[in-house]
Amino acid sequence: MRALLLLDTTFERLCSLLDIALKWLAFLALIALSASTMTEVLIRYIFSVPPRWAGGEVPSVLLLWVTAIGIVIAVRRVAHLRLDIMPSLLKPRQAAAVQLLVDIAALVFMILLAQLVYEFVVDNLRTQMPGLGISYGWVNTSLLFGAGLSSLYYLKQVSSGLVAVSAGAGMDGQAQ
Repeated sequence: MRALLLLDTTFERLCSLLDIALKWLAFLALIALSASTMTEVLIRYIFSVPPRWAGGEVPSVLLLWVTAIGIVIAVRRVAHLRLDIMPSLLKPRQAAAVQLLVDIAALVFMILLAQLVYEFVVDNLRTQMPGLGISYGWVNTSLLFGAGLSSLYYLKQVSSGLVAVSAGAGMDGQAQ
């Protein structure tokens, strides 16, 4: 129990540091997305000449990254879509056990998704984006990034769930 609690605390510190980096990365990606879209529109309408990278490739790539980072942040905050009907009808320890099972299922799903996305990225390494000249495989690494970090955060939720269930408490930390 003590080792599990130490692991969970260490994991929480790591995730907190990662949160800061992700928030800054999301902020910078949103600024770059806005700037690239505005630049493309201005160049197109002021000079009547589309930029070399026109066609929306840069904004599309940045949008993929912003979405992937946003998904990871939502998983960390437990702010993604979910149904909490059944756990609210159970006792705290039972609700914690159900939530632990849900988190384990989500972790397995994200690991499988990361594996499929990895294969997708490798398959797309040979195909290039016409305007940017970079590989679609590198563009699609955002999906791998999102699935990988979501897996890490689900692993953290599983760790916290194990601590809560083994301590005889609900997910809010209160003993039964």
